[in-house]
Amino acid sequence: MLTTSSSLFYYFNKNKNYYFPLLNLIKKLLIHPCLNYYRQNKIKFPYFLLLILLSTFPNKNEANNNIQRRHSPFAQGNLFVVFDAKSGRSSTQSPQMANLSALWCQATSNGKDVLRIKEARFVRVLPKPEEIHEASRYNGARTRAFLEFDSPAPITSVGKYRCEINTTTNTEEEGEEKRVTVVGNLFVNMRPVLILNATTRLDQVEDGNFFSWIGSAKTVPLGGDVFIECPAIGYPLPEIRWFKDNRPLNTSVLLPPDKMRKTISSRRKYVLTAKALYIRNIEPNDEATYKCLATNSFTEEFGRPPREFQVTLEHYVRIPLAMSWIIPLIIIIASLLLLALIIWGCSQKDRNKRNQYNVAQKEKKHFRASGGEGGRPPTEDELDD
Repeated sequence: MLTTSSSLFYYFNKNKNYYFPLLNLIKKLLIHPCLNYYRQNKIKFPYFLLLILLSTFPNKNEANNNIQRRHSPFAQGNLFVVFDAKSGRSSTQSPQMANLSALWCQATSNGKDVLRIKEARFVRVLPKPEEIHEASRYNGARTRAFLEFDSPAPITSVGKYRCEINTTTNTEEEGEEKRVTVVGNLFVNMRPVLILNATTRLDQVEDGNFFSWIGSAKTVPLGGDVFIECPAIGYPLPEIRWFKDNRPLNTSVLLPPDKMRKTISSRRKYVLTAKALYIRNIEPNDEATYKCLATNSFTEEFGRPPREFQVTLEHYVRIPLAMSWIIPLIIIIASLLLLALIIWGCSQKDRNKRNQYNVAQKEKKHFRASGGEGGRPPTEDELDD
């Protein structure tokens, strides 16, 4: 916003050939001699009145700078579009998809008249790393550049974009065309979503709620460490908070000092990273349900207040009993004994069958040798029997 003095600068600058010589003459012949006279005679005088008067006289360089700032081109655009996530989970192998409107931007020097674009590109600056996209198309007059997304677009399209426009503008002072670069920020907003491996199993906290999930339990021995992830993405970048049994996690807890833990940082019980919680030296009271809450907020339509969005992921940390290894060992031994008993039983049954067959063969041989009943040879039926 221009001040009163800046407005005077603009007015005098347009008529500088007439006013500047006159004002400089007034300064030299009237104002400066008066100041010197009052200083030499130590006469009190409201100097601030003269200073205010002097401040309203235009300075050529300052006036030119104000005019230049007033007419510097700037960017305009549709500011944001929204990726409508239907679920709070997605995967890298099969990312969630949605239809997105195109982002567009243009350059103007006064908010009304748009400038012709020589070239334009869109740079996704967040999340890192940066991605550069050339403008997909321009309008007929080449005064507006568009970035069009795939239809449908993957979840990886969300983030902050910077529109860079190369254009030209005419300067009032020099009357020549000047090449300038105009930049502006645009956004693809999305509520927080968890990015997981496609094979990771998650259960819903309640039916129909696709933004609250329960992950698999984590079994950790006493004295061990556990790493719990909260792989949430979105834009604006989600804020992540942690809870233990539905109570805010006290991340200031310190472990007892020892030879390996001398500094405060090495004694921290909980270590927070951007998207994970690391718990050191598991103790019995660490067995609990740990929940991450990822939130962000944005407006879905112009003129409406921002709305808050969230997604949660829970993991239960289980500590096994000291002698819990005995039960699996007993089960294994019992299974082996049962298998051995089955094998022994089958072998005994097979052996009995073979013994019965051998007795029948011996009886046939003896019958043949004795010539059958009464010295007669046995019949075929008798041999078969």
